[in-house]
Amino acid sequence: MRSISLGSIHDILASNDDELIDSYFKYLGGDIKKLEKEDFLDLIDILLPKCSKEQQSGYYLSQITKSGIREEFDFLRFSNESIINIESKHDWPKRKEKCLEQLQSHNIILKLLEKEVYCYTYIRSTKELYILENGKLVLTDFPSLIKNIPSDYIDRNILDDVDYSCMLISPYSDPEKFVEHKYILTNNQGEIKKEIIDSPDKIAAIHGRAGTGKSLLLMDIASYYKDLSKNVLVLLCRNFNEKDRVSRILGVDVEEVKNVDITLLERYNIILVDETQRIYAKQFDIIKKANAEKIVFSLDPEQTLSFKEDNFAVLEKIQSLTQKENIHEISDKIRASDAIDMFSRKIVHLNCRDWDYAYWKKIDTSCIHISYFSDENKCIEYLQHKSELGKTIIEFTPYVTKLTATEKKPKKYKSSRNPHNVLGEEFDDVVVVLDSTVAYRDRNGEKLLVSSSSEYYPYDENHSVYEAVTRAKKSLEIVILNNPELFKTISEIFM
Repeated sequence: MRSISLGSIHDILASNDDELIDSYFKYLGGDIKKLEKEDFLDLIDILLPKCSKEQQSGYYLSQITKSGIREEFDFLRFSNESIINIESKHDWPKRKEKCLEQLQSHNIILKLLEKEVYCYTYIRSTKELYILENGKLVLTDFPSLIKNIPSDYIDRNILDDVDYSCMLISPYSDPEKFVEHKYILTNNQGEIKKEIIDSPDKIAAIHGRAGTGKSLLLMDIASYYKDLSKNVLVLLCRNFNEKDRVSRILGVDVEEVKNVDITLLERYNIILVDETQRIYAKQFDIIKKANAEKIVFSLDPEQTLSFKEDNFAVLEKIQSLTQKENIHEISDKIRASDAIDMFSRKIVHLNCRDWDYAYWKKIDTSCIHISYFSDENKCIEYLQHKSELGKTIIEFTPYVTKLTATEKKPKKYKSSRNPHNVLGEEFDDVVVVLDSTVAYRDRNGEKLLVSSSSEYYPYDENHSVYEAVTRAKKSLEIVILNNPELFKTISEIFM
């Protein structure tokens, strides 16, 4: 959308020529409702005579974010040092807190542009102007607003520059950011949260692909019930060494599901289970029978890591316990990188039918890298260097055989993580190590990454790779060790 001057938009709106107004907004790349026309004109009538000629230019109207986080901004103005946001309301909404919540959400997004942000709400019916200060709506006046509008402006909608991957925080790896509420739920997440809370039914489920913010939504629900003084328990279906620290920061009890028993569950009103696709049958049976007000399961059926978990098919088990309307799928993707999202699906389904090759060739794939080593020592040195740069190294989960105590898929780099202990977490930069133990093979008509030998390994390599690559938010690197055929195949994705 193009920037406009207050004088121009004033004369367009004041014309009362609906065709002219509609034509103008189509030219700008948007539209406007009848009530908004009146409210916008009233606000501009106040601003225009008070602004200098420099302050009158550079405005963007009715801007909508390009992300699963759908926010609409009435007035935006960008300058080198600051951002002005003004929301125009005909009247107070029935729930007045909505005005505050809207400005808080806008402020979180605009702060990502690393400028001073001023967020206002104008109520036309009362002629009142409010500013967001210290998380509250504070009554102010127009002379104060005018003082905050600089003479310079950026003639480009830099809202498009927002890195929305910053909003996909993990409450487990970034609990401080969660407590400081440095995130926003998408419209889809907000609707699911409301439906779960409003439902009188005991059991609900949230499911969706990697990058849709299931853990974030689940913990947001936990926070809601905590604020109601409910006893809340979050169960993680994985090992989690940081559970005590995270519990202390978040103010809710976080526990590993392997420690669950009836005595433990009796202490809680609300039980939330994360990464439920990895739950054991015995644990599931204990939880579903718990005498709690609400039990919410969160899962991604594609992120199972063993064939046993696949066979248990926990989503079907949950569906048999509750009404269809209590099973919620998150559809919005928050993760900003289309390249990483597309590559993550392609690398584990090489012949996937929904691959959009034309779109893949158009987008910037420079955030994805492939490296090759035949010398293991050189590879380890390289991984150490990447780790020192702050990148997260992920390798296959080692497995020790019960009879011979032989370790399968041992770590190459001592400080690497594995798919089992990164579930539900997100990292800016990820390096995934693939060695000679895997190859592409046909399985039921699909070309997947599987074991290259007949040796027993209990975990699904293809799902493990998917889990690893979908942890990346900003950059992803595949390091291939002593597997030239695999390197050739993966590199062809970019050709």
